[in-house]
Amino acid sequence: MGEAAMDFEEKITTAAAQIRIAQSLYPEKKPLLLLVDEWAARGSDIKGVLANAMCLNSFVRHANRC
Repeated sequence: MGEAAMDFEEKITTAAAQIRIAQSLYPEKKPLLLLVDEWAARGSDIKGVLANAMCLNSFVRHANRC
């Protein structure tokens, strides 16, 4: 993965860990969700397409499957 994709991956992992800590300290019946806005890279060249694919891949890896 590229450097930007690794940064994106780290941000998702960090936020998910913080959510797990908050849920353990303050148990609620409702789930706490992580939402990301404007994640897509700009440009229609191959680099932009690959960056978008890496971001989508991160989303899929971290999606909760119920």
